Amino acid sequence: MKQTIRLSLICMICLLFSCNKTGQKQEFSKICTDSTYNATIRQYQKGDYAAVAQKIDTLLLQLEKAEMPDTIARYIGLRVLQGHTYMQLKQPPKSKAAFSKAIKQIDKKLKTDRDVNLIMNRAYLLCFMDKKEEAIQYISSISFSKEELQRFGKIPPLELISLYDKKLLQPH
Repeated sequence: MKQTIRLSLICMICLLFSCNKTGQKQEFSKICTDSTYNATIRQYQKGDYAAVAQKIDTLLLQLEKAEMPDTIARYIGLRVLQGHTYMQLKQPPKSKAAFSKAIKQIDKKLKTDRDVNLIMNRAYLLCFMDKKEEAIQYISSISFSKEELQRFGKIPPLELISLYDKKLLQPH
């Protein structure tokens, strides 16, 4: 059950990042096609973490060499998946480094695009890095509009972060 919840949460976050609003998607897709991105997520779901780590590291290196803007949604998604992959490989320093880079990318993106998904993903990434209190402070500092709050249904953002349980994401 915990494995299913963990995989669902990780895949949901990565798929949210696969939705790209910028005009650079076509150029980005030359390096990381839809099928490559989705195949990498499926490979993660199957537990082939070493292969996923190698594939993501290669894709990110190619994107950096191509000087792609790191605020492209899928680029951020790759960083998040990289962090989770290294978490599963029991390599905390690499995992935290990937999550830290993803947070920097999200912060940069949030300067030009207020997106509730980015806000929540930033908070979850802090939780993944054992910084739940910082995540709670961050979410507490955000003023959500009525429209934004409606996107969360009956559970407000602060409660969602407060409910986070580190045990759900522990390597299996």
